[in-house]
Amino acid sequence: MKTRTLIDSRLVTLLYEARNGRTVCERTLDDAYARFCTTVNRLGEKPCSSGAIRLFERTRIELSDLSRFLEHSPLPGAAASCCYRARAIVESELRLIHQRLRYPELDRERPSVPRSPLYLNEKTTVSDIVELIAPTYKLGLLRTETGKADLQTIINAFEWLLNIDLTHYAGLRCAIFKRQDLTPLLDRMRDAWIEASQK
Repeated sequence: MKTRTLIDSRLVTLLYEARNGRTVCERTLDDAYARFCTTVNRLGEKPCSSGAIRLFERTRIELSDLSRFLEHSPLPGAAASCCYRARAIVESELRLIHQRLRYPELDRERPSVPRSPLYLNEKTTVSDIVELIAPTYKLGLLRTETGKADLQTIINAFEWLLNIDLTHYAGLRCAIFKRQDLTPLLDRMRDAWIEASQK
């Protein structure tokens, strides 16, 4: 399967659909935004190139045009807010790229951190991972060398393990609490475990 890049990302596709009048649920937007942020981070960690700058600039222009339309749209503001945040992320990454070009020593100072080989599949969302993290922390299932693992340490570990961005963990957690089905992933995992025990 071809990996989506920024300009043809799920988020940009959803924002175009919102611009055209389709209602897009907030959870879908949040998940797409989280994946978008992960892609921005991944691309930003690569060596600077004219191709990367062109990609970020094209994405910034697309998001700026979408933002201007969505800000004056009578539709609910979730899409406009998401578009604004995505544009801010891209603009921030562009500023970092220009800083790296101006000060090449910044790249030399960055330690090499091994990347996890794991990614979410297409059917798994960032909200699903939040569904795992919240009870893991609440039950104190994980610890560090000094004691119970704090929430941010657990979030950072899942971000590294699955190559995802959980910057907006609190918002995703609140969105989960508002939905009717609180534990779809945990329910599927329980069913899978029961099925495996019966074989």
